[in-house]
Amino acid sequence: PDAAVELEGYIAHQQYRSRDSGKIKGGGLSLYVNKSWCINTRTVDSHCSMDLEYMTLKCRPIYLPREFSVVLITAVYVPPDANTTIALGFLYNTVSNWQNKYPDAV
Repeated sequence: PDAAVELEGYIAHQQYRSRDSGKIKGGGLSLYVNKSWCINTRTVDSHCSMDLEYMTLKCRPIYLPREFSVVLITAVYVPPDANTTIALGFLYNTVSNWQNKYPDAV
């Protein structure tokens, strides 16, 4: 199934929806990174619940100004029936943790 979502010239990262989301059908998140921009990527964090799905990549692009250590990219999905207070609180805490762990990230 991964071959069906591959794009030439891009590195694909997927997070498939888990049972914790409360959904019975498939789904999930995808992020595509252009290989001419960055080939050093990895998924560093992900979460799937009834209120929030996210996936974070850590990238070290081919060119990055010295003042930045890495680039963090996050895909976020908040379902229409989610408790947005819970989702935003969880996301706020998560982003705060990333800022502490990678203070020089962009």
